[in-house]
Order: sequence, then C-alpha cells, then structure tokens
Amino acid sequence: MTEHLLPESLRERRPIRILVIGAGGSGSQIFLGLPYLNQALRAWGHRDGLEVTLIDGDNVSETNCVRQPFSVSDIGLNKAFVLVNRVNLFWGLEWKSVPHAFSRTGNNFNNYACDIVFGCVDTRAARREIHKAVTGPYCRVGYWLDLGNNAASGQYLLGQPSNGPEPEERNATPHHQRTLPRDHRRGGRRRPTAELLRPRSSGTAGTLHQSSARGGFARDVGKAAPLWTSDPSRSILQCGHSTDVSSSG
Repeated sequence: MTEHLLPESLRERRPIRILVIGAGGSGSQIFLGLPYLNQALRAWGHRDGLEVTLIDGDNVSETNCVRQPFSVSDIGLNKAFVLVNRVNLFWGLEWKSVPHAFSRTGNNFNNYACDIVFGCVDTRAARREIHKAVTGPYCRVGYWLDLGNNAASGQYLLGQPSNGPEPEERNATPHHQRTLPRDHRRGGRRRPTAELLRPRSSGTAGTLHQSSARGGFARDVGKAAPLWTSDPSRSILQCGHSTDVSSSG
C-alpha cells in the first residue's frame, strides 16, 4: 500500500506560495477567500502564512459586474489588479498581481516558484498551458487545483502533477510517496510503487478527486481516479475524464 506524504517544500519555514490563474467567476471567489486561510494558518502557528500571486489578462467589463465582485467604477481596469489591490488594502497584505494572460514561457512561470497552483480558466487551451507548466522538468509545484463551472454546474480536480526531476530521473519513486512495510499491506499483496488506492468514500490524499454540482463534469461523479499509473510520466490531466474538461472558469 502507498501512503501519501506532504511535500517537504510545504513544511519549510517560509510562506506557502500560491499562484491563482484567472480572476473571473471562480478565480475571484477563490482569491477573496485566501486571506481567511492566511489568517487561519497564522492563528494555528504558521509564522509566514500565504504568499499569493493572481494572474489575469482581462479587464473588467459591464457584464462582469453582474456575478463577479466588481463594480461600475472598476470597468476598464485589469481584474487581477483590482482584486489584489482591494485585498492588500483591506487585509494589510503584499500579494501580487500579473495583468497578463498566463503563459508558461511569456510569464516565466519558473520564477514564481509556487507550491500550489489554482487553475480558474475557461478554455481547454488555457488548461493545456497550465498542464505543460506544472508538469515540466524542474517544476516544484506540489498541488494543482483546477476549477470550472458553467451556467448550471461546476467541478473541481485536485492532484499532484508529476514533475520536478530531470526526465531521465522520472522513474524514481516520487518524493511524496513511501511504501509501507508488508505487514501494513492488505492481504500482503505487493502493489506497484506508483499505484494509489481508491478511497472508500470521499477523496483522500493521494488521489485525483472530482466533484460536480450536477454531474456535468463526468458521469461517475464523486469517484476518485488514481493520480499516478504504472507509467509515472503520465500527468493528472491524462487520467480519467480530465482531458475532456470544457467548462468555463
């Protein structure tokens, strides 16, 4: 049996670095909730809390003022710029905004050195760009949370992208896994190092869990797919139904 371990990078004495890609309907709500998580972490003894960067190349339009947290006075301004300045002023933070569409090369993704990526985009092309970024060699992203919704449903995908080592080292055991002694394995049957067990009920650590409000994301909603297969080079967007994600962010 394989046990999930928290990446060492998240246990270091420094801020947890989060990159939020997209400041639309989903991204704005996620971003505005992160200050509360930052407060909670500090209250529980995490000295540095969160360090967040928000990326979006769109400007606020009149239609955005209906279901997104923008007002008429924001029209014409960059979404990421508006939200980050609002949060920094209210919470006394120094979070950053990037007023450009995400690009793994144009934005020099590796310079962000983020631990967690929140993907809140609305096209397959944008998701593909994030996928290439978080699964590239030398990338240190520990978790990738992808969010999406349409008019009547929504879904999320949470997983750990296969990344970090040089390509020739990818067959090594991931740093966030360890194999338990035989006495702890069910029935004593040896499982492949990269194989993860499906949870009994809800999504547990070490799995790719999918959820939907009305099932618009996948037919077997609520079930979990393994994050890694026998081929460690496969990434989380190549598992289950996730390649068919087409909901808007």
